[in-house]
Amino acid sequence: MNGRQQIAIFVDFNGTITNRDMLAALLESYDRKTLLASITQARNNGFLSLRERIAREAAAITCSLMEAEARLRTLVTIDPAFPPFYRRCLSEGVSLVVVSSGIESLITRILGRYGIDTIPVFANDVDPRPDGWRVKFRDSTAEGNAKRPYVEAAARDGYRTVIVGDDESDFGMAIAADVRFAKCGTPLETFLQECGLAFHAIESFDDVYERLALEHLLAH
Repeated sequence: MNGRQQIAIFVDFNGTITNRDMLAALLESYDRKTLLASITQARNNGFLSLRERIAREAAAITCSLMEAEARLRTLVTIDPAFPPFYRRCLSEGVSLVVVSSGIESLITRILGRYGIDTIPVFANDVDPRPDGWRVKFRDSTAEGNAKRPYVEAAARDGYRTVIVGDDESDFGMAIAADVRFAKCGTPLETFLQECGLAFHAIESFDDVYERLALEHLLAH
């Protein structure tokens, strides 16, 4: 790191690296928009935890992982600035980790299309049953995969922590982080504004790289 402080970067996947949520995209591809809308409304009204919402969405998907990946090829895209950002971090030995409430098997397949195959992914997974997917959550929390502990563990190990996110699942890790990036126009941006926590609003990972370079956390 050439004398710079070591950093650990934690990045959300759905809506941050990608343009949209994968499970929602799959449900829409099966014309289950009414179901998706009812689940979303229940979540917004506080009747469902994130864990329950994910479980219900997944249970409505009945295809194989291979078919799901094929459908997602035309439904979900990633930020074109993310692969070069990943390569920069890799070349500098920066710890870059994906933490997600999504499905690890799909995340790794999608990232693999872009040659991103060495990044650690901490996410939920599924048993893709033909009568509906069953989610294998990483922990017992209401989130299913609480992100804040990952950030706190890195801080205890002496890293300066950086997070990049967009929605409610990222609130906890944003509170714990030293440096925060929120996609513009997202719930995370609103949350950080209301909490008075310093952050950088971004459109893409180009913005993340430029800011970290300005702060001498990554090389120019």
